[in-house]
Amino acid sequence: MALTIMQAQPRQDWAEPIGHLLNKTEIPVIKEALVAAGKIKSLTLLNRILPMLDEVRWRDSVLEVLSQYGKLAFPSIEKMILSETVPLERQKELILFLGRLPSGEGKQILLRSLFKANRLLRRAIIESLSDSEIVWVHEDRKKVLYKAIQQAVLEWTEMNEMLIQAENLENEKLVEIKILFQEAIQEELVRTRLLILDLVALYLNTPLATQAVDTLKGNDLNAYAGATSCLQDMLHKKIYTKVRMVLLYPTIKEPPENIVEMPVSVFLNRFILSPFNWTNTWLQTLSLYGLRELNDSAGLVAVQEGLKAKDWIVLEAALAALGKLEKNKAKAEEMALSVPTRYLLKQNFEMLLEGKNVNYH
Repeated sequence: MALTIMQAQPRQDWAEPIGHLLNKTEIPVIKEALVAAGKIKSLTLLNRILPMLDEVRWRDSVLEVLSQYGKLAFPSIEKMILSETVPLERQKELILFLGRLPSGEGKQILLRSLFKANRLLRRAIIESLSDSEIVWVHEDRKKVLYKAIQQAVLEWTEMNEMLIQAENLENEKLVEIKILFQEAIQEELVRTRLLILDLVALYLNTPLATQAVDTLKGNDLNAYAGATSCLQDMLHKKIYTKVRMVLLYPTIKEPPENIVEMPVSVFLNRFILSPFNWTNTWLQTLSLYGLRELNDSAGLVAVQEGLKAKDWIVLEAALAALGKLEKNKAKAEEMALSVPTRYLLKQNFEMLLEGKNVNYH
């Protein structure tokens, strides 16, 4: 009865009792409370409601509430999308939500979010922008997209260098994971190439450019040269020079200039410590297990970073490496206990530190 009244006569002072109802365990009560929250549009309640996107059972109800909030929700949504601590699944749902809205302001948030470290999120942003004509009113559109292309090309170039390093990796202790490294880096290389192609199509924003990009996404490698030539005619020389190798890959594989072979430990450390922030958790996990196998104390810096991860598979690998590389057992245990246990799947710290759960497959 109370919820019916709150929905029929929405008032800001209903925010506190509605917040209490959101903490109940009965699903029908919570759904009705969400409906009431959408009626009063309280910003205090919004910060309580957004994290509920993490649970599939509430997702549709929360998205409906956000639609009712409209532009009032935009500042909180943008803050969550740009945050480095918010779960990726929640960020993706918010990106898709903004993409569906017939709102220019929502699209501008997506444009400002193009520099997210996670490539899958950037892909979702680009796809949402590509489906909208509203975004093109943004005055700095080309400047922002050019900057995004530059960043993605730098990442792709590093991945290409790392793939070459992985192919040349000769260490008897890493035979088991060398092939896994090559496959994982190759997958990242392909994903980032697709990201760059989508950015180029978005930058040019013409049917011909979209057609050329679609050709370069296809499997007909013989058509790549013609599609690339088409884009060359449309792109500024400075931009084309940067993206040429990416467009033609894998029909042409020119080795990067002045590539210097890295020591194995430096190669492995880079997946954790790179300024380009490798967000592939499988690659991070492989690198940590590789550092453990090398038993080189130079890997401790990467291990310390790995212990900050929120993905349990990376954390387990970091703990296993810590147990091998940190010779001071008391210090190793102290570092291990700093890891929030909610990120681990009920694992035994002592077993992890002894490396008993190590499994590459």
